[in-house]
Amino acid sequence: MKSVFSNGDERRAVEDVARAAVRPGLGGFQPAALIALGTALAFALVAICTKKLISSESTFAILFWMSLMQLPMNFAGSDPLFATRLEWWMILPLAGISIGGLSTHFCLTNAFRHGDASVVIPLDFLRVPFIAAVGAVFYAEPLDGLVFAGGGLILAAIVWNLRAEARRR
Repeated sequence: MKSVFSNGDERRAVEDVARAAVRPGLGGFQPAALIALGTALAFALVAICTKKLISSESTFAILFWMSLMQLPMNFAGSDPLFATRLEWWMILPLAGISIGGLSTHFCLTNAFRHGDASVVIPLDFLRVPFIAAVGAVFYAEPLDGLVFAGGGLILAAIVWNLRAEARRR
């Protein structure tokens, strides 16, 4: 993964983005922020592993092994009797969520195959402001200025990376 930063500012930039994501100073420390940070770290590790594997493995092999590894991790973090609580009408939404998740991994793996991670990952982060908009429209979740600021930060990163990628070619 090549960085668009040329003067060694990678660490500071990552710290600034992390601070923006957890919103320090807007209230007391929330332990749930550590869960979000851990999840972001796990996502980054999956992206790094996927980027490394695309040079030697097929997309379907990566999806198979990723699913096989994630299944026991998901079971470890869930109620062991959750399957007994499923009702017949839940099958279609559960299948939709499963297909959507697998499709996301498929698309992300192929995006890594065709583009640099410094371009692909910021594009993937566009889902954050999009899902905030979905929450506002369908669930009446409030949108504050920081959601728009975060969306602007993501768009600025995308433009910056695309321009840097264009200059390299």
